[in-house]
Amino acid sequence: MKVEIGNNRAVEAGYNDEGKLVLKPYPGEHVTRITFPPGTSPQQGLILTIKSLERHMEHGATPVWIESDDKQLRKLLVDYYGLQITKANRPDNWGQNGAPNEDDH
Repeated sequence: MKVEIGNNRAVEAGYNDEGKLVLKPYPGEHVTRITFPPGTSPQQGLILTIKSLERHMEHGATPVWIESDDKQLRKLLVDYYGLQITKANRPDNWGQNGAPNEDDH
């Protein structure tokens, strides 16, 4: 099972002047891809995705679109983030702004 998230408010880890780990904006249209081990339930996938996105998206951000090879997981995520199912599809031109756009996890 896997999920791909349209992420236009991505962050990257870095260190500030005091050596503290901080999350910095990473501009562009990105795809955050999460692949789950065999046997992961859609409910487990929901929790794992939410937790993963806490480290890959700005605080308070929501995905632009969500795709998954598991329909139940996609519906759970779309409902959780309050997206309209018809508007939760990947745009054809997503990520074609010249910035790197694939983040595998």
